[in-house]
Amino acid sequence: MKAIKSLMKAVLLMLSVGVFAQNTSSQMQSQSENDLIQSVFNAEKRSLVDEYMNLKGEDEEVFWEIYNKYEADMSELSKERLDLMQNYAQDFDNLTEDQADKFSKEYYKLDKKTQAVSQKYYNQMKKRLSPKQALSFKQLDDYIRTAVRFHVLDAIPFVENK
Repeated sequence: MKAIKSLMKAVLLMLSVGVFAQNTSSQMQSQSENDLIQSVFNAEKRSLVDEYMNLKGEDEEVFWEIYNKYEADMSELSKERLDLMQNYAQDFDNLTEDQADKFSKEYYKLDKKTQAVSQKYYNQMKKRLSPKQALSFKQLDDYIRTAVRFHVLDAIPFVENK
């Protein structure tokens, strides 16, 4: 129970960085500001993952090798998702049916890519560590990503059905 409470506090801290990024993005942040915010978020997440996974020795080395590749792939998808959300925000007031359809298709495509990356690295962790360790990371990562996604989605206006 204590670990869950610590996890929730850490996720809330990380989300505060994300909310800051979200609030200031409307002011057209520079790429370097976005990169700085992302690096702070990644450092906080890494610290949380390290504490939660609590790996030692060879397992620790193997895990971080896989994790770093995983995060690099997920970071690219996060950039794509951010671009998609920014385009949506720009077009929101005058969103056409074609733009709505294009947005939805891109959103689904990113979800599929994200699932594929998650599955790829789960399989690597399962093979090189253990299924339990791989699942433990997946659960933590899903928890964090779901919390972040909720806050992002909460800030996106709903399309009115006119």
